[in-house]
Amino acid sequence: MSIDTVRYVGIDLDTSGGDVIKAIIAAAKDDNAGVEVDNFSTFVKLKAPNELIIKRCNVEEYLGRDWAMDELHIYMASYFGFMEEMDEEQLVIRWNSVE
Repeated sequence: MSIDTVRYVGIDLDTSGGDVIKAIIAAAKDDNAGVEVDNFSTFVKLKAPNELIIKRCNVEEYLGRDWAMDELHIYMASYFGFMEEMDEEQLVIRWNSVE
């Protein structure tokens, strides 16, 4: 008997980012199935099964202003999974075995 195990990937975000953090979470929920958010007061853990994608254009839509992906580094305390792509348009974190 085989048991399928869900492997989560994600990021921990410093809540001092306020509206930026709220926009990142909202955008992630739009772009990823099964997103979960755990609030630990000073940081939030944003996680998704197998893959997490954050798209600049969607964060900007929620913020109502231009936003650079580099700004994510200010608030990202840590991440779990493999950062497969990060450029000016998006961040992709996944486990290598997931295609």
